[in-house]
Amino acid sequence: MVAKAQAATRADVEISATSVHEDRGIRQISAIERIEIFECAAALLEEHKDEMARVMQIEAGKTFRDATSEVDATANRLKMTMEETRRIYDEYVPGDWATDTLGKMALIIMEPVGVVACISSFNYPLYIASSKVIPVLLAGNSVVLKPASADPISAILLTKILVGSGIPVGSLSLITGHGDAVGDSLVTQEKVNMISFTGSIPRGKDDLPDGGDEGPPSGAWGKGLCYGPGGHRPGPGGGPVRSRVLEVLGSEL
Repeated sequence: MVAKAQAATRADVEISATSVHEDRGIRQISAIERIEIFECAAALLEEHKDEMARVMQIEAGKTFRDATSEVDATANRLKMTMEETRRIYDEYVPGDWATDTLGKMALIIMEPVGVVACISSFNYPLYIASSKVIPVLLAGNSVVLKPASADPISAILLTKILVGSGIPVGSLSLITGHGDAVGDSLVTQEKVNMISFTGSIPRGKDDLPDGGDEGPPSGAWGKGLCYGPGGHRPGPGGGPVRSRVLEVLGSEL
């Protein structure tokens, strides 16, 4: 046995989603302060690189070289995402492109979507989790992170680093457990505004909008969605989109 992690219940998911929905402390922090928090997180990650790599060796069966490479990639993702965050601008649209809007203008203001459920996969337990959580928090959203039940410890340590760097506790929640209990409940939470999912096609068919013939639980509809199913076809509705293409073409691609 490597470690023990909580097998969360649907009630735990409700508590977690409600907590980040009501707090939204990250939204009150200025963008430059959020960047400074993540600069601190990147430094902590690099400082504890060997420890993080050893954890992935033990829980995910990676070689030390592969695990170290994943920590380095995560630190680089932190730095690159901070640069991208500086390019989030509002938009100005002049009204002189049509006669009925002459002398008018439109101002498009970018706002966080709210609470994002980040469901991560087992194969890159640190990198994939960070690739979801980092941009979501930097943009001012709150997060409920659900790592893979096979190797959740890397994500738990990542969460400790982020909170220790200054992310408000109420803006980042981590919940562990099996997908058939925690995942289903998480994507149907009314307080969750968007779902970011990476995992197997069968899991996606069960949990996500437009996921398959039977479809997901009804509460998953109407939410923003970004997911990468198993294989090499990431995107919204990867599995069913392929099925419909084959239906039209009548042959395998």
